[in-house]
Amino acid sequence: VMMGRIVAGEQLTVGGPIISSHVKAGFEIRARSLGSVAGAFMIAEVGGALAQPADAPQPKPPRIVVEGSVFSGAVVVIAGRRLAIGDDLGATTFTERDGEVVKK
Repeated sequence: VMMGRIVAGEQLTVGGPIISSHVKAGFEIRARSLGSVAGAFMIAEVGGALAQPADAPQPKPPRIVVEGSVFSGAVVVIAGRRLAIGDDLGATTFTERDGEVVKK
C-alpha cells in the first residue's frame, strides 16, 4: 500500500509493505513492513472508534503485527496511544498495556 488511506472495519492484512499511508482497523493490522528507508509519512492505527463493541463475545485486544521491518519515522497508534518509531526494528507485534504502546 503506497500513498493511500485505508479504513477497515475489524482487520486489515497486507501481504506486502505499507509505505507512505494512513491505515486504520478495528483490532488488527498485519503487514510485511511499515514505513520505508526514506522515512516517508506512515501511520498504522488500531482500536479507538473502530474497535469491537464492549458487548462483543471475547473482544480481541488491538494489535499491529509486522512480519519484516518497521522503519524509523513510522507511527503506530493503538487505542489512541501513539508511538513514533525512532530506530528501525525487525519483526514486531505492537499492543497497548497500561496506557502505552508496547513492543512484544
